[in-house]
Amino acid sequence: MLADRDWLSYLVLRRITQSPFGMVLQSIRENEPRTRAIGYHVERYKIVAVLLSGLFAGSREPSMRSSTRFAAPDSCSITVSGEVVIYNVMGGMGTLVGPVMGAAFFLLLREGSPAFWAEYY
Repeated sequence: MLADRDWLSYLVLRRITQSPFGMVLQSIRENEPRTRAIGYHVERYKIVAVLLSGLFAGSREPSMRSSTRFAAPDSCSITVSGEVVIYNVMGGMGTLVGPVMGAAFFLLLREGSPAFWAEYY
């Protein structure tokens, strides 16, 4: 079940992607030289995008730590990072709902698969 802060994060991210700032980021993704030629400072937009990405990604960990009162070292492993990439690729990059659907599909596939798949996961 999604917590209230998850819905709030989703709504804020949706607002950002539909704002003029989000439209410039989409323009940079589609054709960076053209966006630069129009007169936008592409590097500034990229820096702000990375800062926002880190803000939202980093805001998840304290909530996990406060609910379990423990920060497990395996929550920062390469497998966890790889799973996040798989969620995005399976759900479709460039959307907000896609990675959620990709995560749901991936987790159902992983948990619903037969036991012999566990060693090859």
